[in-house]
Amino acid sequence: MASCLWGENLNSKSQFTAEVIEDTNGVKKAATTVVSVNSTNLKISAYGFTFSSPTIRVNYIPSNSNITSKKSPKIQTITCKKGSRVMKVTDLRPQCPKGWKKP
Repeated sequence: MASCLWGENLNSKSQFTAEVIEDTNGVKKAATTVVSVNSTNLKISAYGFTFSSPTIRVNYIPSNSNITSKKSPKIQTITCKKGSRVMKVTDLRPQCPKGWKKP
């Protein structure tokens, strides 16, 4: 059923988030939640909350979002100018030093 809901082949490496919400006002409640997957089952557990009308919301984190977060950051180079002087700055997020400008 979980594969039908999320349209993915779920396995033990699949990631989920779970939260407990009160139906009357939509406020998230403090609770202990666990979502586990094995070859045949998706088990959702929530406990440690106290109110009479809970909603347990489970979200699937697609596996492609994990792949994009593992890519190494791209190093960039920019050129900065101050008067007739030119300087190149290389960094993950390069910025010109104070008093220098990008031409």
